[in-house]
Amino acid sequence: MSQVQSDLPHWDFSTVFPNLSSPEFEAGFQQAIEAIASMVQLFDENGINRLDTAVPVDDQVVSLFDTIISRFNDIDEQIHILQVYLYGYLTTDSRNTEAQARNSQLLPHLSRLSLMGTRLTAWVGSLDVEELLEKSAVAQQHEYVLQQARQRAMHLMSPEQEDLAAELALTGGSSWYRLFSNYTSQITVNIERDGHTEKLPLTAAQNLMYDPDRALRAQAHEAVLAALAEAAVPIAACLNSLKGETLALTRRRGWNSPLDMVLFQNAIDRPTLDAMMNATRKSFPDFQRYLKARAKALGLPKMAYYDRWVPLGQGEQSWAYQDATEFVLSQFGTYSEKMRGLAERAFGENWIDAEPRDGKRGGAFCMGLRGEESRILTNFEPGFSGVSTLAHELGHAYHNMCLAQRTPLLRDTPMTLAETASTFARKLWRMRLWQRPFPKTSSSF
Repeated sequence: MSQVQSDLPHWDFSTVFPNLSSPEFEAGFQQAIEAIASMVQLFDENGINRLDTAVPVDDQVVSLFDTIISRFNDIDEQIHILQVYLYGYLTTDSRNTEAQARNSQLLPHLSRLSLMGTRLTAWVGSLDVEELLEKSAVAQQHEYVLQQARQRAMHLMSPEQEDLAAELALTGGSSWYRLFSNYTSQITVNIERDGHTEKLPLTAAQNLMYDPDRALRAQAHEAVLAALAEAAVPIAACLNSLKGETLALTRRRGWNSPLDMVLFQNAIDRPTLDAMMNATRKSFPDFQRYLKARAKALGLPKMAYYDRWVPLGQGEQSWAYQDATEFVLSQFGTYSEKMRGLAERAFGENWIDAEPRDGKRGGAFCMGLRGEESRILTNFEPGFSGVSTLAHELGHAYHNMCLAQRTPLLRDTPMTLAETASTFARKLWRMRLWQRPFPKTSSSF
């Protein structure tokens, strides 16, 4: 890899637990399992599930509801930290057998916790939610969650079927997703460059499609396609199995289509989606004109697929990671010192894993960890796109910081909201970008 790539940071999780073999991690692991078992006992003792007959929302029901919500928030906090910690290992090194083993040990307990959430949804759907809101301050604090639960309860299967679905998910959809993530993270691609053959992770080869050298872009594109074609059978099996499970559960839970279910989960209605799609279709001629102008600017009669991402006007210049961090800090500061301070913490405390490497999953994401902390995964490409992705994921981290004072149940946001802060952050640095020239070298402004 180039110097720009090899110097990219890895994230630091040692502030959570020293390592997977540490007594601290083992204690946290056991505490989480015991907390889930205690919740199961509470549910079983109080018959928390769908009620065949309505019950009055009296003081006993209000007290039980308040206790359950408090316990759920506490457990969510514990489990979330544990999951993020393990995910930090799994997404950056799918060959880490210790992390894979500990995650497999945790999964059955997470399935039980998921089922508790389904049972709580069914129970809430059997109550008079409006009366509960009148009598419980905890309910008032979690009103949105309650209203969503009431709607979701209308689409639940019988308790026995939901129990079975939760158990089968371990070897069904979630298992196929893990296979896809692990398998694709280990795909490598051979690239001929400067007279030598380099064996690159799939993500590093994909980043070459931003390279100003068109021959290298074309070679990387073809090599990636060939690698994915060889992997077509297991990848297709993963995709088909995931979608097959979705179709079956959608039908069983009484949704008209998977789209209706997803729209509900993301707090958006069909007319809004249709309006956005229609606006997109109407803009196609503008995008077509843009692509023709881009081809002309690149001196091409027609663009190939791999010509779509190379930055215009950048020439042979690139953004080193240090350039990117300094520029993002500067532009975040034009919005608020709070936002800049968040980015300073992310860079200074090693929240970010940026290096593409074998065993690391592709793409980019941000996950809240605890309090105002987050962790960010990217596969940094030293150019316009790499800086844009970095700013985007830091926008998620800023959103997580703003949500830190909320209870865990209230931090869960639909995609329609989750992408707002990140898109704003990406647009913020881009707007400022147009006001300055590209760096003349990879280490100066």
